[in-house]
Amino acid sequence: MNRNQIIVWMRRATWMTALVGGMYLFLRFDTIQLEEGVSPIFRYGHGDRLLVDLRFDDLAEGNAVVVRGSDQGLHLVLIERIDPEQGVWVRVDHPEGYSSESQGWLSHDAVLGRVVLALPW
Repeated sequence: MNRNQIIVWMRRATWMTALVGGMYLFLRFDTIQLEEGVSPIFRYGHGDRLLVDLRFDDLAEGNAVVVRGSDQGLHLVLIERIDPEQGVWVRVDHPEGYSSESQGWLSHDAVLGRVVLALPW
């Protein structure tokens, strides 16, 4: 094998690695854009794009998460408490947002993803 053949194989390996890495990111993460109006969590503004980890391993108190509510809508909330049996207790900063004060405990299955990053565009 000469030098040019090695370079060709290295380029192919680089392209394959980039393709596999891109597919992994595409399957693991999703972006959600916040709608117009007041954000339920003040650290995120309307119009922000949120990078959401769909295959999260663990949750912690204070994590921003996307949940499917009893109204079947998607809601951005903060985890306040986690109970292995009852589920998660969530809150928002905005007084009219979707929270456990009005909805009660949410099941662990209602949590769709954990917010990893907010992009302001």
